[in-house]
Amino acid sequence: MALLRRSALRVLAAALTLPAVSAAAPPPRVVSLAPSFTELVYELGAGARLVGTVAFSRRPPAARRLPRVGSAFGYDVSRILTLRPSVVLAWRGGTPSVVVAELRRLGVRVVWLGATRLGSLPREIRRVGRLVGRAGQGRRAARRVRAVLRALRRRAPRRHRPRVFYEISARPLYTVGSGSALGRAIGWCGGRNVFGGVAWPPAFAVGRAAVLARDPEVILASGARARRRLAAWRRDGGLAAVRAGRLEVLPSGFAAAPSLRFVAALSVLCRDLRRAAGGGSRAFPSRPPGGRGPGRARREGRRAG
Repeated sequence: MALLRRSALRVLAAALTLPAVSAAAPPPRVVSLAPSFTELVYELGAGARLVGTVAFSRRPPAARRLPRVGSAFGYDVSRILTLRPSVVLAWRGGTPSVVVAELRRLGVRVVWLGATRLGSLPREIRRVGRLVGRAGQGRRAARRVRAVLRALRRRAPRRHRPRVFYEISARPLYTVGSGSALGRAIGWCGGRNVFGGVAWPPAFAVGRAAVLARDPEVILASGARARRRLAAWRRDGGLAAVRAGRLEVLPSGFAAAPSLRFVAALSVLCRDLRRAAGGGSRAFPSRPPGGRGPGRARREGRRAG
């Protein structure tokens, strides 16, 4: 009997020393409320964890198959709830605070994102990596992005900072101020945004006469029909940018902060502003649609991400 008791105690002690068995936490279910966040989640290798996004989330192509929960014109809270997200990525520059408040009231975890300071991009990338269960990938991507940003900052022109106008759309004529990541990118690369005195809203309408009065030395555009829109500025031959031939179509990633593609497009912008700061006859080379600009962005993107 004593032998049986000792054997039972040994079995019990062995059982108590075994590691506890717990159910693994399920992978996060992520809803993104900005196309750039959607793109970044895919870039970090967590696209399978996205269960919903917003209109205009077109990159990568797999994102086009995700359920849509809204756009800049409104959000479907009930649709978000049916997707049972464990975290919703809200855009500080675009998601209405009332939508975030309603989701939180209903028990949904919502995290604000949307860094406008370029130096904060690595931290935001790390944070997204943790939120989507890709902390390691987030840390590695953040280190590479920080290295790219530092290199671009070191090489930015200091003596002559060219005047820059960035066109978002032509009708109405929209541009960016100093309160957006796009506006801050111009300063990071050593340029002077001719509408940099406006901090809010991040993007706004301007008159053509106001652009002419500021006489930009560089005119930039991206997005739909960008090359055609720039061609319209060439009719204003008195502009410094037109006389010098410094009108540039930037890669589409320039509108996708805080994605890794944004950092790749930033390197193209910085290269062009260094050329403009050199003065003289250093015009931007003429590029065919889909030419060197996007290709360069892809190469830089591989280095950054």
